[in-house]
Amino acid sequence: MANQIITDTQITVHGRGSLVLPYKLKQKTSDSETIQIDLSSRTLFFEVDGVPIREQMVPDPADPMGKLIVLENDQVVTLGVVATRCLIRDETDIANGRPVVLWDGTIKRVGYINAPDTRDDA
Repeated sequence: MANQIITDTQITVHGRGSLVLPYKLKQKTSDSETIQIDLSSRTLFFEVDGVPIREQMVPDPADPMGKLIVLENDQVVTLGVVATRCLIRDETDIANGRPVVLWDGTIKRVGYINAPDTRDDA
């Protein structure tokens, strides 16, 4: 397993790692082509149920229309080994009481979270 494994609906991150996940939103047009929606001016948050994770998503330097989910290791260790609900919430129109959930899935951690054990006989 690498630092993270991503599917359409689940994020798995190693307990000794961090998460940097690009997010793009695409829409099918009437002629069945797919276009990318510009998220650069939107206010997006990544939230995880049951743990104190609510992070504003940041611009993706590799994609001017995309955003990044960024979790540091101190946040990753708060995740459970059993998948829990998470989402991406667009709060661009929050002043009018109209947030929009753009994505809903689960997140979990695998592997160990503490420093590796040391051997006394080494």
